Amino acid sequence: MSLYSISPSNRWANRENDSNFRRQDKEKTLTVPPVEQSEDRKIKKVIKERRLRGKNQREYLVRYRNPVHEDEWLAESEIPGSDKLLRRFRHERRPQA
Repeated sequence: MSLYSISPSNRWANRENDSNFRRQDKEKTLTVPPVEQSEDRKIKKVIKERRLRGKNQREYLVRYRNPVHEDEWLAESEIPGSDKLLRRFRHERRPQA
C-alpha cells in the first residue's frame, strides 16, 4: 500500500471532459492586442549607454513618454530622431567646467 495515489482515477483526471472546467478556461483566456508605434510610444529621453561585448556596437536605454511602457534597450538605428536625442544625452553626461 502506498501513501500517495498516482492512479488516473483521482478527481482531477476527468477535468478535461467537464464542461464547466472548459468553459472557465475559455472565459479566462485574454488576447492582448499588438503594441503599435503610436503617439504614446514616442521616446522621451535616453537614460544609459552600454557597449555590446565582442562587437563595436552600442545600445541605449530609452524612456518613453507614456509611463505605462517600460524602459527598453535599443540600437541607435532603432531610435527615431536619434541624432537629437543622443546629442542631448551626451551633453548631459559631459562634466561641467
